[in-house]
Amino acid sequence: MVITRLSMMTLMLALVACSEAESPAAPVSPSSTPAADSSSPCQAAQLTLALESADAGAGNRGHTLAVTNTGNAACTMEGWPEMRLLDAEDRELDSIRAEQTLGSYFQAGEAPRPVQLEPQGRAYFDLLSSAIPHGDEGECPRASAIRVTPPGDEAAMALDLELQPCGGRVRVTPLRSVSSRKVRRPAGYGRGFGVTGRLQISGTPSPTISTGACAPNSPTSRPRA
Repeated sequence: MVITRLSMMTLMLALVACSEAESPAAPVSPSSTPAADSSSPCQAAQLTLALESADAGAGNRGHTLAVTNTGNAACTMEGWPEMRLLDAEDRELDSIRAEQTLGSYFQAGEAPRPVQLEPQGRAYFDLLSSAIPHGDEGECPRASAIRVTPPGDEAAMALDLELQPCGGRVRVTPLRSVSSRKVRRPAGYGRGFGVTGRLQISGTPSPTISTGACAPNSPTSRPRA
């Protein structure tokens, strides 16, 4: 009788083991984490800086600057570039501070967002200033060049750019993609404020447009070697 009971218990244990072995494994839920962007932050060494267009109105001056990815790989930019103004001797103009802003007199603001630059792709931002002296400011300081540092980088890009900001400040907008840009006019286009510039519509530059003899405070720029 004892042998019979032991045999039955052994048989029951064996059946349980077989049942567990034949049960299908629980399905593994796929990860819900989105794929990370493989592009790395853009560095100054793979970028070039150029003046894309300029505008003027009601004492405001606006310069749209283009950053081009000249590297062989895509990269990403987000936020505000750091801005420094230099005099004719390449000395920093400490009397002019750079402030972050979202929009301007010429364009409605938009929050910073990542901009992915494929090779030869572009990102844009605005450099804004006032042409009206504040209080007893007298003649506003003159800048001959700018130095721009990409977000998250320490190296800078340089561009020869003549401007004369008043009020002790300039303002800088966040980097944006070309798809978010609006039509921009060269400074004084159609208003007798003579400069030479390019008109940008949906990322396609038009031929150079000349609107007459240069007037005071009109911008000129040339890339640095």
